Amino acid sequence: MNKIVSNLNIADIAKRGLKDGDIIFDGAKRFRVIRYNFLTGNVVLDSYGEGLIYKFFGPMSHSQRQNLKARIKILSKAKLSSIVKPMDMIIDSRHPLFFPKLTGVTTKKIEDMISLDDLSRDWRRDVEYFRALVNTSSELERIHNAPQKIILSDANFNNVLLQKNWNGLYINPKFIDIDSAGVKGHKTPWRSRYIVSYYDVIGKKYVPSANNDRLNYLLQFLYNIFHIHFGIIFDIKDSDFDSRAERIRSLKSIRSIFLDLKKGKVPYIPYFYEFLIPSEGKSGTSECSDYTVGDYNRGRIR
Repeated sequence: MNKIVSNLNIADIAKRGLKDGDIIFDGAKRFRVIRYNFLTGNVVLDSYGEGLIYKFFGPMSHSQRQNLKARIKILSKAKLSSIVKPMDMIIDSRHPLFFPKLTGVTTKKIEDMISLDDLSRDWRRDVEYFRALVNTSSELERIHNAPQKIILSDANFNNVLLQKNWNGLYINPKFIDIDSAGVKGHKTPWRSRYIVSYYDVIGKKYVPSANNDRLNYLLQFLYNIFHIHFGIIFDIKDSDFDSRAERIRSLKSIRSIFLDLKKGKVPYIPYFYEFLIPSEGKSGTSECSDYTVGDYNRGRIR
């Protein structure tokens, strides 16, 4: 990996006030703030004209930084077209070159794609959304089976981007923010709010695994259907689940999983392609018998 030296002191800039859409400069370079996380201190910047995304990390200990550096190096070597890998390490200019301090990474900027989260919000594209879930889960399985033993852990629908092809299908899922993933020999400290909320309630320790990645996505899927807070499923009545399963028949095949999860038991969680049933129907209509979401999503507010 290449190294880029930066003069930006994100922590100092953040103290003076930082919000999405702000313009900041590093010498002659101009950046637009895409996302600032005030909890972690992470800042994602769009570099004008370079076709790159710059991600600066918030405060962390030396051991955390070393763990991050090791994970980034391993992830950058993964031969997976579905992950947007780190390209360059950003080094703090205030530290000597013989003892560089990793402060961020660059990745390729992905243009003209929609996030899986945005796709899930539009009831008129419910069939496309379910098909996208199937495609995404197939790529997720390839990521899990890679030699690097990648565990996303902090996976969420916002971090999956999809491209619309000529016949209206959303294909080629791209997983972004991959620097938060764990790899063989190096666990990640990052967690999704969905998985954290679930394990907090059942009083068990979360352990990063491929099964918990799938659980993470399943909780978000159920959140979209039942509008539950951060994927907490305990308030979903069995009768409500069965009622929705009459409209989305694929839910019937995971009813036992749903019941186990409500009891605090985490069984094998299938990939979406293992239980979502294909359909030839049209979005937002009762014709999509297997993927019908539009019947009860019509007019919803999110």
